[in-house]
Amino acid sequence: NVLPVIAHYFCELAEQMIVIGNYTQAEQYLKSALINDKLCVRASLLLADIRMKEGQFKAAVHHFKHAKIQDPDYISE
Repeated sequence: NVLPVIAHYFCELAEQMIVIGNYTQAEQYLKSALINDKLCVRASLLLADIRMKEGQFKAAVHHFKHAKIQDPDYISE
């Protein structure tokens, strides 16, 4: 299945955008990642990271919770 690979690619692009502070473009890439792989924990964690950088802590918690739903074993208690 190639979709997780495509999601990984979009996450890589998003990380580059986060480094330069282009959160809008990063979020678009992460949405594309989740469209290709709805279980992409990395995309959810990166969205949480963006929200924390923006001071939107409730939204960050939402993305962390979503990551836990995507893969409960990935995030420890």
